Amino acid sequence: MFVRGTDNGLWHKWWDGGRWNGWEPLGGNLTSAPEAASCTSGHLDIFATGVGSGLMQLGYSGGWTAWRSVGGTWTSSPGAVCLTGTSTVDLFERGTDNALWQASVQGS
Repeated sequence: MFVRGTDNGLWHKWWDGGRWNGWEPLGGNLTSAPEAASCTSGHLDIFATGVGSGLMQLGYSGGWTAWRSVGGTWTSSPGAVCLTGTSTVDLFERGTDNALWQASVQGS
């Protein structure tokens, strides 16, 4: 489970098969709700709009990566999907022209 905290950072809580673990701070300075996508087992990508309306990405593959900028100017929380077994995440977002925009990025 991923949420934007009151500190505007990303927070994570997970089920280990027997219990929920405590909240883990993952940093960032988010201005939207986060969205997660997992294309392959053991890999996870989190996306959220950051300060300046650019899209940010955080990946997990045996450990968390640093936040990186995906770029663009996004005006709402992103949607992220991918086909199982692939490494490309398709992102959907409302642009500054209020139209639906799509971008593809490499997953973790």
